[in-house]
Amino acid sequence: VTVESASQIAGPYELAIGELVIDLRSVDFSGEWVELDASVGIGSLRVLVPEDVEVELTAQVGIGDVQAFGSSRSGFAREIDTFRAGEAGRLVLDAETFIGEVRVSTQGATTTSTSTDFVQRITTPAQLDDSYEFEVGDVRLDLSELVLRTPRTVRISSGIGRIEVPSRETTTVYARSDIGRVAVFGQEDDGFDNSVEVPATGQALLTLDIELDAGEIIVEER
Repeated sequence: VTVESASQIAGPYELAIGELVIDLRSVDFSGEWVELDASVGIGSLRVLVPEDVEVELTAQVGIGDVQAFGSSRSGFAREIDTFRAGEAGRLVLDAETFIGEVRVSTQGATTTSTSTDFVQRITTPAQLDDSYEFEVGDVRLDLSELVLRTPRTVRISSGIGRIEVPSRETTTVYARSDIGRVAVFGQEDDGFDNSVEVPATGQALLTLDIELDAGEIIVEER
């Protein structure tokens, strides 16, 4: 959601499962006092604000990770309650995610999943590990340019957050999530006990075994 003026801010902004980005960087808050409530059930909530606006913020997550203006908390029932001074009006922001992440940042921050806790682009077999394990956060493992000559199986697992794997449709994918959303080459499942299995088109040299406790798994061709 991209907002151009304070009068366009409507609410509350709510999303059950997935990624919700609210971009306020173009809004002139001068002389304005605006309240905004935003929440995501399972997934990622990101709010981008102008550098000159005064922000009164309550950001919280039931299980996962919350980051705001350089501060971060991870785990269970985490919250950042802060005030940031500014010269152009005030934004009173209440941002909440039940399972996943909340991120609030200023102008210049990245709005997409490239702003992650772990990012790696793999182009050769030597760079590729057989297993990647994480606890909380975003993972982006770019395999879209990987060329294999012998079969490889790669396991990726995480507790809470988001796993994104740009790859090719010559990859066989087994993806599972206890709570959240799984999307693999256009096939989706969301809610509880999600599972998507997609065989490769053509000869398969790469097999991905992806498992996530809570959050979102996305495998798509790039």
